[in-house]
Formats: sequence, structure tokens, C-alpha cells
Amino acid sequence: MEGCTVLASGVCGARTIAIEPDPKTAAHLQRNIDENGLGDLATVARTAMGDKVGEISYSVGQDTTNQVAISADTEVQAVSLSTLDMIHKDESPSDIKMDVEGFETKALQDAMSVFTEHSLFAIQLETVDEEACGLLADAGFTQFFYVPSTHSIFKAQSGRGSNSLFVRQALMVIERQAATPERHFYGRSI
Repeated sequence: MEGCTVLASGVCGARTIAIEPDPKTAAHLQRNIDENGLGDLATVARTAMGDKVGEISYSVGQDTTNQVAISADTEVQAVSLSTLDMIHKDESPSDIKMDVEGFETKALQDAMSVFTEHSLFAIQLETVDEEACGLLADAGFTQFFYVPSTHSIFKAQSGRGSNSLFVRQALMVIERQAATPERHFYGRSI
């Protein structure tokens, strides 16, 4: 999420909230935000995301693949657990990128307030299963895929996959995406 946060805030000027439960990773992300002068645009919420508020066991020492711990995990730590609705209670997000290492469905289960926000038009999920697709379909979202190399989006054919973009108000999103200028970043166009 660190790269997405810095790109969205630094290159595009977007207001971002990065949700990072691992204390070491959160501290590293905060340093990166500070070093890039993005403190007014980017915030780090030091919590895991799920379907309730509380605490949860989280793996340690696996860098970007730390996740909600299962019984086979040997090294774990207790981290705070929050919901998407609680994290965004004072916000009106336009889009959400969610990569919670396979815990996406749980994180979506208590997000009804966020789903009713008229400002929210897109949710990108790293891991997609049929239950997550159903929750998002019930909230008015349709599954699409984004192809960065052609700067285009197309409707998905199945209810599973990775890096899926769920869109509400598809025509508006397609028109906005088509009108968005390419951004150049370290010799690459995005």
C-alpha cells in the first residue's frame, strides 16, 4: 500500500488513508509520507481491517505478506481491528483500494455506511471471491478490470480474480478515466 499511497497523494494530489496494522511497516510508511512532504494529504491508520472493532492476531516478520494470523503462523502480535465504516466515519471517499491479504470479505461485511456514500464510485480489491462480489453487487457495484498499458477498463466476465475494480456509475468512471491525462513518474506513464 505504501507505493499506492505515495503515488496517489504525491503524483495525483489525492487525499489518502493508508491502513497498516504492522507497527514497523506503519512507521516506515509514515517516514516516507513525511520525507515526501505529504503529511497534509496522507494519513496512516495503524489498525487491521475486519468486520468488527477489537483486537486480532497478526503475523510478524513477513514484510508485505503479513496478514491476519491463522493457527499455523508461528510469530504473531496483537493489533487493533477496526471496520471500514469506523475508519471512514468522518470521510467521504471517492475510491478505495483494499489489499488486506485475503481478509477482504471480512472487511467488506461491516461497510454499509461507506457503501451508501454517494461520493464512492470505485473499490479495487486485491483478492476477490464470490462472497465479496455479492456484497459489492448488493451495494450497486459491477466488476471491471483496469489495463494500465492501454489506459482502459472493461467489464469482468467472472466473479473471482485479483486486482478487480468494482465500479458504481460505470459511465461516469469510464468518461473520467478517458479524460484523465497520463502522469509521468520516473520515466513511466501511468
